[in-house]
Amino acid sequence: MKNLLACFVFFILALPLNARQPHIVFLAGNSIHRWGDHENLLMCNLYKDLLTKACGEIKIDVLDTTKSQLQIDGNPDAVIIIGEGEGNHPLKSNPALLEELSRKKINIGVIHYALHFSDAKDYKYLDSTVGGHYEPHWSVNPTWLANFTLERHPITNGVKPFSINDEYYFNIRFSDIAGQKITPIAKAAPPDKVRMYRFGAHTGNQYVRDNKGKSETLLWVAENPNGTRGFGYAGGHSIWAFAQKDFRKLMVNAAAWLAKIEIPAQGLESPPINYDEIAAKITKEERPDKEYYEEVWKTFVEKNSAQR
Repeated sequence: MKNLLACFVFFILALPLNARQPHIVFLAGNSIHRWGDHENLLMCNLYKDLLTKACGEIKIDVLDTTKSQLQIDGNPDAVIIIGEGEGNHPLKSNPALLEELSRKKINIGVIHYALHFSDAKDYKYLDSTVGGHYEPHWSVNPTWLANFTLERHPITNGVKPFSINDEYYFNIRFSDIAGQKITPIAKAAPPDKVRMYRFGAHTGNQYVRDNKGKSETLLWVAENPNGTRGFGYAGGHSIWAFAQKDFRKLMVNAAAWLAKIEIPAQGLESPPINYDEIAAKITKEERPDKEYYEEVWKTFVEKNSAQR
């Protein structure tokens, strides 16, 4: 008993005095897309569940911005935004919140449509925190099969190259802020046919056409002059992509890196997702092509979930 007590005391004294539980906040926006697409709140809750199972002792809050006032209490390590863009962006009334969070040394991640503000003057808030933004008449948003290649970085620990067919933005407008370091993490080359779509704000332009075969950065990280971190991910249209184990590990690693959680060499492991469990939580009206949609995505989830 005496030895046990001594070990306990030693353990307590050995803990760092400034040790604190990592804290991540997800901001979930509304969804204006069809059943199964842009399931922003569900994706935040799924992401929370995966991180909790992968990291253990971590505090994670999900703020549903459609029901709660946009107010981030305390001083979390990281804020990750998953929502619509433009007029439905969860920060549409206060894009400068990104700057405020950065001043408080909070690291920021932004996924998919949330990389797009309505007003060009607000791009600076995305640029200074996550290193880039989606820009109409420059960036495009087709659906295509991305065969990912990966750069060496803690975020790619234990991650093998993978492929997923989904909607990916590309030709992102990256920032050129002095002292900011932007590192491409995951890349893929869009097929030539999606570069040849008609000209339009979101469909195509001459620059996109002139760069056939170019590998595009779809996930990147930013290390900012004030010491904060950021990441942007240009995919994220479909929640079912999390069934792919390497994509799942990549995204869990990315959130951990953002919150300055150490990532082991093999990466952070999380369990497979279940199609029916997630589908049962979707409250939108069923889509007219649901039979075909389910044939595609349910097959994808089941196939990938079997590959542990």
